[in-house]
Amino acid sequence: MISNNFIWYSKIFITLLALFYIMMIAPYFRLLKAVTFEIYVLILSTLLASLVLVGVNDFLMFYLAFELQSYSMYLLAASKKDSLQSLEAGLKYFIQGSVCSGFLLLGISFVYGILGTLNFSELRCSYNA
Repeated sequence: MISNNFIWYSKIFITLLALFYIMMIAPYFRLLKAVTFEIYVLILSTLLASLVLVGVNDFLMFYLAFELQSYSMYLLAASKKDSLQSLEAGLKYFIQGSVCSGFLLLGISFVYGILGTLNFSELRCSYNA
């Protein structure tokens, strides 16, 4: 993990956006009279993954944070249980994410095979050399 002023400001901005989003959806769920505890847990899980994703310095941590964020987003897309469109959107998003995750892992394995490292700082140094 790396940390500098830009990363801290980005994390603050992402947190404010998440709080704004929670304030925006609260009246909608009150109108539906739906149980929203799991929705808020998924939003906080996405927020955690986004905060980790901003400060990573390694492909493995990048992949893990990206997948944590993706799984939360899949469930949020399919969160409206009585809607077939919502379930279809979640399933399509999951299939697309699985294919993209495979390509991402393939690319990461190529980078590791060629350069022998997964650290972004070392990749930058080996690219400049």
